[in-house]
This record gives sequence, structure tokens and C-alpha cells, in this order.
Amino acid sequence: MRSVRDVDRFFRTYIPLLISRQACPDVIFVPPRMDLYLKFSSMLREIYGEYTDKIEPYGCDEAWLDVSDSSSLKGDGRKIANEISGRVKKELGITISEGISWNKIYAKPGSDYKKPDAITEFNRENYKSLIWKLPVSDLLYVGRSTNRTLSKYGIHTIGDLACTDSDFLMKQLGKMGLVIHSFANGWDESPVAPENYSALTKSIGNSTTISGHRRKYAAKQLGYRKVPVIIRVLKDDEAVVAMVESNFQREYILPSEKAFAYKMKYDVLRRDNKKTICGQVDHNHKGKRTVQVLAEEFGECPKQI
Repeated sequence: MRSVRDVDRFFRTYIPLLISRQACPDVIFVPPRMDLYLKFSSMLREIYGEYTDKIEPYGCDEAWLDVSDSSSLKGDGRKIANEISGRVKKELGITISEGISWNKIYAKPGSDYKKPDAITEFNRENYKSLIWKLPVSDLLYVGRSTNRTLSKYGIHTIGDLACTDSDFLMKQLGKMGLVIHSFANGWDESPVAPENYSALTKSIGNSTTISGHRRKYAAKQLGYRKVPVIIRVLKDDEAVVAMVESNFQREYILPSEKAFAYKMKYDVLRRDNKKTICGQVDHNHKGKRTVQVLAEEFGECPKQI
């Protein structure tokens, strides 16, 4: 959790705790209370449900609401947004930021435009003067990799993206180039999908799911067998240790290194003669890269804890 003042000290969301402590030695880490967070999220959804049944969750703390059918009873979008905001303050004691627009893609940056406790409306008259000035990374589905590619070609704002030739974007980014080009221009007519909505089947695969004992028999016949996966992690690299412990369980301490050895929670199937798959974390990137598993012998088994 971070406060508004943290921004002045170069704090950003998703920065590892170790990096945060280096930037601010006197920082105080507050452990999350996820159960309470989800409880309030559920109570928010109950309030939303009194205004529309078209609620599409986006994560555990955001959602799109289509209130078009409620306008005759509840008023227009801004009136409904004001009423919801007031109720949330009074009934739950928290504040929310809301975005209003004619489509989902523009409503999302609207909810992030002003924080905390604000309502922002992007309509067909003001979107070019407001949304098009925002960084292209604020657009839905523009991640870090896509942002780097766009920046390489001088595309820095949503407006830059909207005015870029679609054929050029298709060449550089494939189909996703056309998607984000449409989003930048506000060409989105996708409906708000209610919770538990299931999309139509687009294709049918010809595969068979078999029971556990039959799967083991088939693997054995093909020469596959279970092999444990072990990785090495430097003990003093707190950020990487925290990342790894979510998927691996600590098994050993390596005497020759200041490192832990972790065993993956699930073994994998191998066809070669390796007894163990071993690997190490790319510490130079502070755990941002996927754990690299190397097919090599671990050597003499270290002392187990």
C-alpha cells in the first residue's frame, strides 16, 4: 500500500520491497488484509447491483457498469455515479474514483484520471482534448513490451496512436496493433459482460482427458517419468526470495553458496535420464523474468533442513 506522498519519493506500484527500502530506508511496510479487502469489494458489488445487473468485474476492486437501462429511473450516468459515490462514503466509509464514457475502453482511464474520490467523464466532445493527451501506456492492453515498441517509433500518447496508420501498426504488432488503434480512437462496442458470463465456443479441440491412473500408465509407456525441479536463490535477495516462495517450497541450504535451494511444488514429466532438473533465478533482473530451469545435474544433494 502506498500513499499519495509516496509518488514524490519515486515509489511506484509493483516495485519490489527491497528496492523500496533502498529508495526510502525509513519506509514502513503495512501487511495487506486481503480478507477485509475482498469483503469490501463484495459490499461494493452489492451497491452496484441496485443500479444495474450488467456488472463486469475487472480484478477484485474494479468493475464496468452499464447503466443505460437505468436512466429512466435513476437518471443519467453522472447522476448515478454521484449517488453511488455518496452511498459508498456513507455506508462503507471509503472513497472510490469513477469514469464515465460511452464505451468500456474510455471509462477505464476515466476512473484513473483523478484520484482519490473523483468522477471523470469522457464524452464524444472532450475525449480528444483529454484522453489523447494521456500516455499511451494508460490505454487498456498496452503493456510494457508494446509501450517500448510504440516509443521506438515516436508514439508516446494515445493521440499519437490514434493518428498512426493502422497498416503500420499491423506490421509492427500484428492483430493487436489494430486492436489498440481502434481503442485509441474509441471504436469499442463490446458490451458489459455480466459476472459468470461464458463466451461462445470459437473452436472445438479433438482431445481426451483421462483419469489419473490411466495418465500415469500412458506416461510410463511413452518413457516419461516424474522429475523434481530445484532452483537456487541468493538468500540476501529478498525480492526474489519473496517471488519464488509463492511457487516453490524451501528444501535446502547450499553450503557452498549463500543461497537457498527451492523445490517446485509440482514435479514435471521428463523423457531423458536426468534425475533432477536444476536452475537458478536471474538475479540481475530482480525476479522480473521467469525462473529459468536448466536441465543439468544438481550434484551431491545438500543437507536437507
